[in-house]
Amino acid sequence: MSNNHLNIASISTKYPTIVSDINMGGILDLIKLNAKYNKKLVKSQFKVMPLDFTDTAWSPALLTEVKQANIIIAADVIYDDDLTAAFVSTIQKILNTEPPKTLYMVLEKRYVFTIEHLDSVAPCYETFLTLLDKVKTENAHSTWDIQQLPLDFPKYFTYDRVKDLVLWKISSTPI
Repeated sequence: MSNNHLNIASISTKYPTIVSDINMGGILDLIKLNAKYNKKLVKSQFKVMPLDFTDTAWSPALLTEVKQANIIIAADVIYDDDLTAAFVSTIQKILNTEPPKTLYMVLEKRYVFTIEHLDSVAPCYETFLTLLDKVKTENAHSTWDIQQLPLDFPKYFTYDRVKDLVLWKISSTPI
């Protein structure tokens, strides 16, 4: 499932929706154009805002939206270890912000062959799991319930559901 599918799925609800990505290479303009082309499906109050995982200084507007959010959807955000660490820090900041929130995250494990393991492994995914476990056990601001969800639900868009696709649900309760 691509980000475009998630964007359209999320803005076709009655709830206010913020779609974000890094403000680079015209990505935000592409999201706006995608919404324009699918305006018959857009039922929510819809905003596009920049969010760079490596930038810890958020705009007041973004912080306001995060404080009002209760559901976060993320897709295809695990590519390299540095970005993965920045993403986990970002979701920690979001999930530690009241009110309690739930993150739904879908990603594809990306396998590479390594000499070290003499096998195909998904090192960025393993880094994600390690960092997620660390945040769950060491987080002083909220408790997290982390679940890997089954993918046996019906498909509403045409896409290839690869065997290495995983769906996570992370719910937070601020302490």
